[in-house]
Amino acid sequence: MKTYKEKNAGISVKRLIQQFFIFYIPLLFLVGVILSFFYYSDAKIVKTAIKKHQESDVAIKVKSITSDVKSVVSDLNFISRQHGLIQLVDKDERLDKYDLECDFLKLAEEKENYDQIRIIDTDGMEIIRVNYNNGNPVIVPDEKLQSKKHRYYFKETFALNEGEVYISPLDLNVENNLIELPYKPVIRLGTPVFDSMGEKRGVVVLNYLAGKLIDNFVALCSKDDDVALLNSEGYWLYSLGENDRFGFMFADNKNLTFAKRYPEAWKVIVDSGSGQIDNNDGIFTFSKVYPFRGIERGRVGGASTEKGVDRYVWIVVSKIVPNKLNQQIAVIFKKYIDIYFVITIFLALVAWMCAKISLREKMATNSLCRSEENLDGIIKSIADGIIVTDHDNNVLFMNPAAENIFGVSSEHVIGIPVDVAIREAMLGQRVNDTLAKKQPGYQFDFTVDDPNGNKPKIMHAHTSVIHDRKGRERGIVTIINDVTQEREAVRVKTEFLSTAAHELRSPLTSIRGFSEILLTRDNLKPEKRKEFLQYVNEQSVSLCGIINDLLDISRIEYGSGFSFNKGVCDIKKCVLDVVSRFKNNDEIHTFILEIPEEKIELYVDNDKFVQLLNNLLSNAVKYSPEGGAISLSVSRNEQGGSFTIKDEGLGMTPDQLKNVFEKFYRAGSSSHNIEGTGLGMTIVKYIVEAHDGEITIESEPGKGTEIVVAIPYKPSEEAEQEG
Repeated sequence: MKTYKEKNAGISVKRLIQQFFIFYIPLLFLVGVILSFFYYSDAKIVKTAIKKHQESDVAIKVKSITSDVKSVVSDLNFISRQHGLIQLVDKDERLDKYDLECDFLKLAEEKENYDQIRIIDTDGMEIIRVNYNNGNPVIVPDEKLQSKKHRYYFKETFALNEGEVYISPLDLNVENNLIELPYKPVIRLGTPVFDSMGEKRGVVVLNYLAGKLIDNFVALCSKDDDVALLNSEGYWLYSLGENDRFGFMFADNKNLTFAKRYPEAWKVIVDSGSGQIDNNDGIFTFSKVYPFRGIERGRVGGASTEKGVDRYVWIVVSKIVPNKLNQQIAVIFKKYIDIYFVITIFLALVAWMCAKISLREKMATNSLCRSEENLDGIIKSIADGIIVTDHDNNVLFMNPAAENIFGVSSEHVIGIPVDVAIREAMLGQRVNDTLAKKQPGYQFDFTVDDPNGNKPKIMHAHTSVIHDRKGRERGIVTIINDVTQEREAVRVKTEFLSTAAHELRSPLTSIRGFSEILLTRDNLKPEKRKEFLQYVNEQSVSLCGIINDLLDISRIEYGSGFSFNKGVCDIKKCVLDVVSRFKNNDEIHTFILEIPEEKIELYVDNDKFVQLLNNLLSNAVKYSPEGGAISLSVSRNEQGGSFTIKDEGLGMTPDQLKNVFEKFYRAGSSSHNIEGTGLGMTIVKYIVEAHDGEITIESEPGKGTEIVVAIPYKPSEEAEQEG
C-alpha cells in the first residue's frame, strides 16, 4: 500500500502553497466583509435601542417635573383669591385671621411641599406665617412675625399687577446669610393680594420645597442611571456626584458647571429644545423643561412678562459613557470574531483541497476520496438532521442526527421510500412535491414526539433538489433542525405582548376615565371627588403590580433574575402582617391561621418571602370568587419550615395543575373572569427554588386547592460558605 508521500510525489510544495493562497485570501476577504456588515448592523441596532430608551426615560422625567410644578402655581392662585384672605385685607382687622391661619396650617400639613406660607402687608410686615417645621407645621405667633420690606422677593412681588406671579430661581435656602444645613432646595413664588375694591393690599409668598420635586425626579432613576438636572446656566441642580450640586451657591464651585466639563455637548444643548449628542464624552440625551410656561403673566427673578417665564428653564440630561456602550458592543464583536475564526479554519481546508485538485489532476481520485471521507465525518457530526433521497424518493443517506430525530436506524431504511421509512406525512409529501414541481425547495415546520415524554419538538425542514453536472435531477437533500426554542420564544413574546396589553388596558382606561371627570367637572361634591381619587389610586396600585410582575418575569427570562438579600427572618411575623392586610381588604372570605406560639426563623430574603405569600394568598382569594374559608398553617421541623395555604375555591383539573407554573397560564373556567397576568406562580416557583425549597400542589375541581411550601433553614449555598 502506497504511503501519503508516495501518492503526492511530484507535487511542488511551493506551487501548492501559492495556489492555496490564491483561493484562500479572497475567501477570507469576502467573509470578513460580510461579517463586518452584520457586525456593524447589530452594533447599530444596539446603539439605537439604547438611544430610544434614553429618550423615553428623559421624557418621563420631564413630565414628572412639569406635573409637580403645576400644582404649586395652582395653590398660589387659590390662596391669593381665597375669600377669607380678601375679607381680611378688606377689614384690615388682623384679629380675624385665625381661621385663615388654620387653613394655611392644614394646607402645609396635607401638601408637605411648602417650607413657609406667608401673607405680607403693603409695608412689608408679615401678617400671617406658617412654618413647615420639618414635618410639624406651626403658626408663627404675632410677636415673632418679621418685616420683609427689604427682601428682594417682597419688592419683586409687590411691584406686580393683578394676576401676575413672581418666581425665584431654584437655589438653597439661606438663613442669617448662611446656607441652611441640611441643604434645602427652595423656589419662592409670590403674587399680589387685592381687596374687593381692586386695591393692592399685600402679597402672598410660598417657599416651595423643591427637594420634593428633586426626590420625585430621582425616584424615576435607576441606580446605574447617570442623569442630571441643570439650570439655564449649566449648574447642576441634581447629579450623581453630590459635590457637583448647586455650585453657584458656593464661592469655590462657581466654575463647576456642565458647560465647563462638557463644552461640546453644552453648545448643542443651549441652542436646542431637546435631542441627542453622540461624541467622545458619551451619548447625551437632553430635553429642556419650562416648568412655569403655562403662566400667562409672570416675572422670573425680575425678568418680566411672558418672555421672562420662557427663560425659566431647566434641562434634563441623561448620559451614557462610552465604556458602558462599548461593553455591550464588545459582546457582539467577540461573537463575530469567534464565527470568523471557525470559518477561517473551514475555508483553509477548502482552499487547500482546491489547490491540490487544480495542481494535480491525477491526484483527483485520491483527493476526492479523502474529501468524501472528510465530508462524511462533517455531515455525521452536524447537529442538524440530513436525509438524502434519490429521484424515486428512496432513502440514500441519513446522518446520526436524523436517526435520533425520527428514532430509526439508517441501515434499516436505506433504499426504502421516505414516506414509509419515516412516518411523518408532511415530510414525505413535501419531498414528493419538491421533485414533482421542480422547485428549488420548501421550508416548513412539523412536530415529532419527544422520547422522554416531554412536549413534542418543533422541527424545521428545508428540502432542495440535487442535480448532477448535466443538470439532471438525481434526488433531494432535506436538512432538519430543532426550532422548538425559537418557536417557543416567539410564542412567549406574543403572549407577553397580548397579556401586557390586555392587563394594562383595564386600569389605564379606568384611570383615564375618572381623571377626565375630575378635570372637566368642577361641580363634583368633595366626597365624590375623594371617591374618584381613591379609585384612581387603587387602579394605579394595580397597574404597578402588573408592571412589577412583567419586570420580574423579564429579569428571569434574561437570566438576571432577582437579587436576593438573605438573612434570618421571623416567618411568623411575615405571615401575620400579610394575612392582616388581606383581612382588612376582604369582606367575603374567612382567614384561618394555625401558627405555633414559638418563634419560627428561616434564612430567607424577607421581601421575596412576603412577595411569595402575597402571590399565593392573592390566588386563593381570586380563585374563590364565591368567598369561603382560606386557611394558612405554619410549622417547623429539623430541616426548616413549611407553610400550607388551602382554599375552598374553583380548584383545578389535572391538566390545569400540570401547567400551573407556566408563564401567562391562568387556570379557571370561562364562566369566571379571573384577573391577572398569569405570572404569579412562575415567580413563586422561582423564589422557592432560589431558597432550595420545594412547592407541591393538590387540587380538585370544585373542591379548592392546597399548596405546601417547604424551605430549609439554610439553603445549600449559604451552608457551604459557612462550612
